[in-house]
Amino acid sequence: MFELPAPSTAPHVLFVLAHEVRTPLCAILGLADLLRDPPSPLPPAEQRELLDDIVAAAMRLDRLLDDCITAVQSGASEIAIAPRPMTIEAAIARARVECGAPQRITVEPSTALPVIQADPDRIVQVLVNLLANALRASPPTAPVHVSVVGLDSELEIRVHDHGPGVEPALRPRLFEPFARGSNALGSGFGLGLALCRRLIEAQGGRLAYEDGGEGTTFVFTLPYARGSGAIPG
Repeated sequence: MFELPAPSTAPHVLFVLAHEVRTPLCAILGLADLLRDPPSPLPPAEQRELLDDIVAAAMRLDRLLDDCITAVQSGASEIAIAPRPMTIEAAIARARVECGAPQRITVEPSTALPVIQADPDRIVQVLVNLLANALRASPPTAPVHVSVVGLDSELEIRVHDHGPGVEPALRPRLFEPFARGSNALGSGFGLGLALCRRLIEAQGGRLAYEDGGEGTTFVFTLPYARGSGAIPG
């Protein structure tokens, strides 16, 4: 069971949380100042870009709060999971929108896939975490790829980016709470990956980091729903 760090590490946890919160908060404040600056009003297109950036930063704060709430629930008891028949396509579509950059996220295949047995909200939470990390690690115009393959008894979902990859020293601790490195990912993975693995394993799946090649690839699996021959209504 996933647990929060011990009380003796509380100062470190508070420091990391403050750092994680400060980055998107500074972005929101700085962009809002640009929008309200009267001497040089920006063209509508540039205003829209700044507003999109503000929304993305606010959504990052919201994800951090979701992670903290889930971590507290995890430390106190079993995380609430409500699995039911669902499609991974619907979860991916929701996650793309919540990440704020759907145009940068490609999905393969686009055809219907077998129905899985999982909690839709929790799967979206996992996908948003993985996609947000991938977008943040990649160059601004680089795509992030999501691919789905049907195996014998489960779906395999891959999230791949074109960033610098995970530095070797961080890989053994990648799924620990508040694991942090020094490369372009900057702020580290926070609670996200530890919670993602916990949520996937609670639903009968697996989550792993795949080494090799350009960028970073995370792979997770989810079991098929019983008699998964049709898309649920």
